[in-house]
Amino acid sequence: MSGARRTISPDMTLWEAFAVAMAAAPGSEALVARDGRATRSRLAREATSLSARFLAADAGPGENVLVLVPNSVRYPIALFAVSRTGATPVPLAPALTARELAAIVDAIGARIAVTGTAESEATVRAAFAENGREGSILRYGDRLEPSEPAEDAPAPLGRPATTDTAVLFFTSGTTGSPKAVAHSHRTLIASFLALERMHREFFEGPLPERIQRIATVTRRYGWRVLRAAARQVWMTALPFSAIGGHEVLFGALLGGHTLVTTPDFHSRRTMELLESKNVNVFAATPSMVESVLQLRDFDSFDLSTLLVVGIGGAPAAPDLVRRAQARFRCSVTVGYGSTELGGGILVTRIDDTDDVKRETVGRPFPGADVRIVDDQGNDVPPGTAGELICRTPSVMTGYSSATADGTTPVDEEGWYHTSDLAFRDEDGNVHITGRRDDLIIRGGNKIRPADVEQVLREVPGVRQAVVVGVDAARVGQQVWAFVVPESAEFPLDRAALLKHCQANLAPLKVPDHIRVCDSLPTTSLGKIQRHRLSQVAREEPHG
Repeated sequence: MSGARRTISPDMTLWEAFAVAMAAAPGSEALVARDGRATRSRLAREATSLSARFLAADAGPGENVLVLVPNSVRYPIALFAVSRTGATPVPLAPALTARELAAIVDAIGARIAVTGTAESEATVRAAFAENGREGSILRYGDRLEPSEPAEDAPAPLGRPATTDTAVLFFTSGTTGSPKAVAHSHRTLIASFLALERMHREFFEGPLPERIQRIATVTRRYGWRVLRAAARQVWMTALPFSAIGGHEVLFGALLGGHTLVTTPDFHSRRTMELLESKNVNVFAATPSMVESVLQLRDFDSFDLSTLLVVGIGGAPAAPDLVRRAQARFRCSVTVGYGSTELGGGILVTRIDDTDDVKRETVGRPFPGADVRIVDDQGNDVPPGTAGELICRTPSVMTGYSSATADGTTPVDEEGWYHTSDLAFRDEDGNVHITGRRDDLIIRGGNKIRPADVEQVLREVPGVRQAVVVGVDAARVGQQVWAFVVPESAEFPLDRAALLKHCQANLAPLKVPDHIRVCDSLPTTSLGKIQRHRLSQVAREEPHG
């Protein structure tokens, strides 16, 4: 167990936790990316040095600093350099347009930014200009060039309280405009510690239980799984600017592991890195996993070091998990979380049965509580669907007032209301069945899109199916289905899709309209943007 794991505590700020983790094994490799490699000591040295430039720009407590740096060695240096000053980093996708960025600048009053490319620098400059401010833009280019030696960097202006906002994340906006979610030092450290504790629990507990767990996984995956107790190599292309990528970055850096990352996702390049870097843990979205599984020469890659493929960021279909288990030949775990929850809060375990991994999102992280409740807030029995609500030390401290409507999904007792529909089985595993907002009301009846989507995916040649409700006269809402084929070479027959639905669904659930599409609108994490599909349907002449 590394020194970082022993000494990082809930009462630390992000900078303090980072400094402790980097000092625990200073010579070990922390990050491998397109712009180079860095040991822990180098990350700490560069972040300290870069912080001098932010201090010179008057960054400090109360300032929101935009961070538009792609996945790279430079990203954590920039993030922690801002954090050292006491200012609040605001990670953003470098690909944002000037219009999108101008709205963010206006909402949070940002006047300082750090960029990683000339393109994002120009975008920030245009966004500042649209808001009538010149701003201060630090260009942190492709090479690591600190402004001065780390030992000459001035001391920060003061230590922030652990309850102060540490990072401001913008949600991905799957159902509308994104919101700025505030997380304190305490909530983000709590998220990391919960992940660490969950990993340790596999090797802890009563001796008979430990022996049984280890025997189960070694029977399935061989003795290589015991490497999970040591320093590992992780890999992800999840954007660090989103909570999923942030959680992987923090888990690797603060947990003492090596992280391999890329600024963009390419299926073949991903497989090459998994093989050449001897990766043990691969964190990806369902769409990323689907993409690599489509490679015709997938089986030619040596993935013998891989221990776990972790899927999160969007719902994972059972068939995708099944195929991933068969092809990767390692444990495939599925997680559930959100920006508001500080990352993951539910996950399947490495020793769970195949059915649990395919059909559920597992059980809560250590220290987290979940409930399934009805419309009156009462707990429902196992097997009964209701709204999933969660309480965890990593829950957000709030929304930025300029990007919210004045409401909060966290009640007075600290329960975060997810608006996700779910049920719990007898073993305590949670099954996500859809979104409360996605329910289709037709003739007074409630239709779960997941029920229709599952039937559509049964048709050979269907890769994706998404169902939305669209307001219509007399019936309340119509059922619209958007379907993506496995291959353009074998087009789908809408009549056959409709016939399959009629044979396997109650009449009120049968889609009124089926659209076959080449692709579906998604966020950068691969989440389907249902609101955009609803808009497409409404704009149809007969929609």
